[in-house]
Amino acid sequence: MPARMKYNYSMPGVRVDEILALPDSKSISAIERNILTNQEDRQKHLSDICGQMHLPRPEELRYQKISSQNMIYDGQHKVVYCPVAKIASSSWKMTMANLSNKLNTSLVHKYGGIHDKGLLRMIGLGTVAEMPKETQQSKEKFYTAKKFIFVRHPLDRLLSAYLDKFTKPDDYFHHKYGKRIIQQFRINATEKEIQDGSDVTFSEFISYLIYSLKNRKYINDHWKPYLHLCNPCGIKYDFIGHLADINMEAKYVIKFVLGEKSSSVTFPHQLKSPLPEGKTIVDYYKQINEKDMISLLDLYKADFDMFGFKRIIPST
Repeated sequence: MPARMKYNYSMPGVRVDEILALPDSKSISAIERNILTNQEDRQKHLSDICGQMHLPRPEELRYQKISSQNMIYDGQHKVVYCPVAKIASSSWKMTMANLSNKLNTSLVHKYGGIHDKGLLRMIGLGTVAEMPKETQQSKEKFYTAKKFIFVRHPLDRLLSAYLDKFTKPDDYFHHKYGKRIIQQFRINATEKEIQDGSDVTFSEFISYLIYSLKNRKYINDHWKPYLHLCNPCGIKYDFIGHLADINMEAKYVIKFVLGEKSSSVTFPHQLKSPLPEGKTIVDYYKQINEKDMISLLDLYKADFDMFGFKRIIPST
């Protein structure tokens, strides 16, 4: 069998500032210029890693089901956003919804929250999967839309998902996932513990993640890898944000990606630690045995590599 051709993910001759149609460098602030420089570095790094991974060409994956069902298309601003759970996705959906000028508090309550796809569809924020397939008009809308994504350190994201879904009241996750996790990974689990499903330990959660990813079963978006959730090597994202920098980068995205220049538009997210007082990330990951830790790092290897995160436990 002939060797597979290595694909260069980058767009020759196209700079990030050209894609985002930024104003002249003299008219943007030093902070905005620094963000642009970071974008160029992140784009180049992702390009290099995707090339090393020998992934298919972008046009072969543009309408891939696993990403198109998740990605939101804002026709008013001609923007595509790939929401990633535990990375300010609620705040981004709320910001985009507010910019549509069709959202009000009663609607959010009626539909049970900003994540409801029916609500988002009604205010003009449907998914890419809902666009007519393979029509020239749909392709042009998708290709020409500015696309953005926000990421964070994978181990930080997984711990945040655990703390949010398994240490707080959440009947859905306790019933659908907690019961299964305790039954499968807790030695001598009692019937009461299994039926309750509400006291999953972090080590049990990680054992479950490894099992589900290896067997491709019961994978929830809260811990689905970026590679499969947003297809970063198959879709050209014009802006790659980091959660750690979101307070600065959100303003930039609103101004240059969404095209909203008004200073009255704010991003409703405050960066804060999900950790209980006195606890650190290390306190949780030291509960994981070496074999499981190696497996976990391997399963999320692409997520670490694509976005330049070190495969070590974050210090904060």
